Amino acid sequence: MAVTGIERGMLKRCYLLAGMSTDPRTRNGAIAHPAYDDAEFSGWNHHATSAPDDGTRASRLRRMIHAEEDAIMTAALEGVSLKGGTLYAAWASCSACARL
Repeated sequence: MAVTGIERGMLKRCYLLAGMSTDPRTRNGAIAHPAYDDAEFSGWNHHATSAPDDGTRASRLRRMIHAEEDAIMTAALEGVSLKGGTLYAAWASCSACARL
């Protein structure tokens, strides 16, 4: 399947969002588009500030909010359904995010 110019542009923007990640080892960016309008919701990997952190890598990974989760949560907070929409991400999603 060929990538369209619009999709290529979205992926480039996802790579830019990935640069905002707070964890240099897990940089990813995502953009979610609802099926019915031109709104878009972006996200990038970052650590949840409300979770406890003991300074270990395992603790940081438990606190990680993935780019796909961030984009979907942003849409949900705005009351926008993404059913039938499209999610673009700079990298392949993990198994948990692929199920979202």
